[in-house]
Amino acid sequence: MAESKRRVISDDEIKEIKEAFNVLDDDKDGRISLDNMKTLLQSQFMVFTDAQATAAVQQLDEDHSGYIEYSEFEKYVLENNLSKPTADEFGAEMLDAFQMFDTDKNGFIDAEEFKTFMTKFGDKMSDEEVKEIMQEADTDGDGKIDYQEFCVHMSKSF
Repeated sequence: MAESKRRVISDDEIKEIKEAFNVLDDDKDGRISLDNMKTLLQSQFMVFTDAQATAAVQQLDEDHSGYIEYSEFEKYVLENNLSKPTADEFGAEMLDAFQMFDTDKNGFIDAEEFKTFMTKFGDKMSDEEVKEIMQEADTDGDGKIDYQEFCVHMSKSF
């Protein structure tokens, strides 16, 4: 099996992972209950049935202690790329995403391109929903989204 490429983890990322862990560690005993981790998985990261979330949490609990310790949490976050990307990674991801929407490659995303892209990936949006998103992202009011507007709008989601 090919070895996966691991990226360098910054001190800031480690700090953010620790802060996230501490938020979930209600009683500050250095571990997260399986129920709290299950709730987190179901609400934040993935769509799980109750049984799937239970199975995932049990896999996370490598030492079978009935809790998720920090090392297990950190490993999960890093292996599943749930930590924030570096500025370079974020920039590359944003450009790739923008280019997927900009199907005519004119440097702008218009309402039709936006709706077509979203529909292609299963999100059937009404014309009104498309109009609302376009108005929110189109800060200069020219009826289309340029790369800078796209980045600003998308960064609000993170």
